[in-house]
Amino acid sequence: MEEFTVNGYTLHHDHEGRTLLIDIEQGYQAKVTYRQDGAAWQLVHSEVPPALRGKGVGSIMMETTLGFIRDKGVKVVPVCSYIVHYMEKHPEWDDLRA
Repeated sequence: MEEFTVNGYTLHHDHEGRTLLIDIEQGYQAKVTYRQDGAAWQLVHSEVPPALRGKGVGSIMMETTLGFIRDKGVKVVPVCSYIVHYMEKHPEWDDLRA
């Protein structure tokens, strides 16, 4: 598993499990899973720990995830309904769409 710092948060990239884990606070992690689709990643699931829901952690998760993906030069296909909604509200990430 590789570890990166993005936007001040630690992101763990599990290549085998196709999972991105973002350290949030107090031992909690947000999670995004993806499927490889050629050169793009289909972002299929996102998860915020129940104890942190409604506190803006979803936005932190997405800013960190999409920042990491931009740094990697990968394109995305949003599949998860939360990620679709987030990207529709934040056109600054449109350049990442496959």
